[in-house]
Amino acid sequence: MKMKIGLFIVILFVTFANIKAADPSNPLEPAENKPPKEAGFLLGLGLNQQLGSTWSVCPECIFEDGNKFGYSIGLVYEDYLLNNVLKWGAIALYDNLSIYSSFQEREAFEFRQGEFIPVNFRHHSDISISEISVIPFVKYSPVDFYFVRIGPKLSTIFSSNLEHRKEILDKTANLPTGEKVSVHYPGSKSTDTTIFNGKYPDINSFQFDLSLMTGFNFEFGYNFVLSPYFMINIPLTKTSDFGDEFKILDWRIVAEFRMKF
Repeated sequence: MKMKIGLFIVILFVTFANIKAADPSNPLEPAENKPPKEAGFLLGLGLNQQLGSTWSVCPECIFEDGNKFGYSIGLVYEDYLLNNVLKWGAIALYDNLSIYSSFQEREAFEFRQGEFIPVNFRHHSDISISEISVIPFVKYSPVDFYFVRIGPKLSTIFSSNLEHRKEILDKTANLPTGEKVSVHYPGSKSTDTTIFNGKYPDINSFQFDLSLMTGFNFEFGYNFVLSPYFMINIPLTKTSDFGDEFKILDWRIVAEFRMKF
């Protein structure tokens, strides 16, 4: 009799333990394992676009509507908040933010001492900026293969440079006397000169953007995920005070590879 009572107690304990381990919303179903975490790397290629205007060392030199190819490389981590629907994560990113812009003007050029002729010039502005960023994000997936991410992009600029060149567009010019002369900078045969080459002035080291991403998931086996997506970073702070509301907006086409663990 005692053996029967002991066996009954063991069976009752095992049954109770199984119920506690099961999904509390449906105790008859076995417990569902938490979905795995994911981590990986990404590469993005796209365009940097200038907002506002940038300046150089000459007061009348104002550059607008600049853009240039840019790229981003980084690491990504994801974990689950609500099964496959809602996740949280973070991206650590290196960004190359370069901007090229130019404008043309016509001005008097001293081709010989005391002698001037009207000449067309083009001013070139090459701005190179490098920054590192962290993007904490929330990821929403209404279906398994599609997702949207949103989060703040917190960045610090650690490198910047401005190269301002002035190019003579008219290789030759006609003098009032009818003489045709070649046009180049005095003391050389060059038609291109550097006005400034150095660190961009008054850089705001801390940058704050709004990052938006949308794309697709393609799973390979159980452990690997490839996610192509579009990312745009909308600037909320000025890149520099040396300019009129100078900001850099960038967008990327990203390939992200993650492994589940």
